[in-house]
Amino acid sequence: MENRWNFKGTRYGSVADRTNQPLVYNWQLQSDWISDDYTPSEIPASRLLDLWRRKLDVDTVPIHWIVECVGENAPFTGEDEDFLSFYGWPTHAVSGEAVNWLAVPVRDKGWNEETADKGGFIQEVLKWKPSPLQATVHVSTLLRAAGITS
Repeated sequence: MENRWNFKGTRYGSVADRTNQPLVYNWQLQSDWISDDYTPSEIPASRLLDLWRRKLDVDTVPIHWIVECVGENAPFTGEDEDFLSFYGWPTHAVSGEAVNWLAVPVRDKGWNEETADKGGFIQEVLKWKPSPLQATVHVSTLLRAAGITS
């Protein structure tokens, strides 16, 4: 089933209505903005990963979720305002089926010659991205699972 959804604005009326929109989650981890200061030609993903993990002051890191097409917090993440604060429940553009928020695709990120996504170095090195609406990640476990021990 193609990833195309319709949803109506609840705060601003029909001016916020959206039709035939893809729903995709973007994810952010604490301090992954460290990549904002570099380009892939300046620093490899593995070096950025090392800088990032040394910057962390905790081992269990929250994952922040955004619904890309509207830039709102994803629902069911505990945020005060989220997608459902501004829009009604999306329905599939063809079938009319209601969205299952656990089945919304998670954006792939990269840090290479073609792509320089905020935090993309994490997926680039670890070959990992979070599951939809996953609340936290235990960084040392993630690193060990990827074979990184130091």
